[in-house]
Parts: sequence; structure tokens; C-alpha cells
Amino acid sequence: FCFDIFFVFLTPYFFHGKSVMVTVATGGGTGETIPMLIRLPAFNDELRLHDRMLGLGDIALPGLCVSFLKRYDLVTHKHWRHGYFIWGLFGYGVGLAACFVLLYLMQTGQPALMTLVPGVLTPTFILAIRRKELARMWDPEAYDGLNPMGSQSQ
Repeated sequence: FCFDIFFVFLTPYFFHGKSVMVTVATGGGTGETIPMLIRLPAFNDELRLHDRMLGLGDIALPGLCVSFLKRYDLVTHKHWRHGYFIWGLFGYGVGLAACFVLLYLMQTGQPALMTLVPGVLTPTFILAIRRKELARMWDPEAYDGLNPMGSQSQ
């Protein structure tokens, strides 16, 4: 999270106005991009001259949290409407939409984790605190011997 913010926003002050993260992700003028980059078409760009970039880390890191929420729902036998997974997924979508809005407004690369992490964790923490499950949710010993179907493992 802080890593992304530093390398997108602060490195231009040290490297002649160029963001290290954007330069590396776009290949630094070589024409090659890293394999962990998803390019999305920009809004209102009929000629497709500009792409929006989403790195694999922007998908994988919040995705790990969302998959944890799904597993927690399975282990604790929560119905999908009353679990954490659907809210984590919704928060990811809100965070991604916020990232695209920032891209549009600022017309420069944005660290997607800056909006995705709060998007996933905010509803998770609010629900866990309201349900008084926060300590249990993050306690690995609470899951010893349980599989996702809730039966004891051997």
C-alpha cells in the first residue's frame, strides 16, 4: 500500500518527473510490458490512444483478502447474504470504481491499492466490529481442525 503510493507519487520528485512504477510497468520505452499488467481501454478515448493499467498485485492482494472472507463464511456457516464475502466483493468493486474515477480526474497513474485495500477492509471491519467477531476472525487458532464444511478434520 505505502510502497505503491511512494513509487507512483513521490518518485517523480527524484527521477526527473517520471514515476518509477509507471515506467517499469510500461516497459520504460522498450515497447515491452511486464507480464503482470492488464491494460484496459480508457473512457472517452475513441482512438484508443491511452490505456488504463491494472497490475497483478492490484488484483491478487485484495483478492486474497476476499478469498479469506469466503473461507471464513464457509467455516462459520454464514449464508452468502449474511456473510463477509459479498461485502468484501462489493467493497472491491467500489474501490476499483474509485480508482478509475481518480484516473479520469487526475490523468495520471494511480496506485490501485490506495482505493482497493480500504474498499475491501472497510466493510469487513465495520461488519466484524458490529457483530463482535473481529478478534475471532483474525485468530488462526479458532479454525484449528475445521474444514470449510465445518466438520472436524483428522
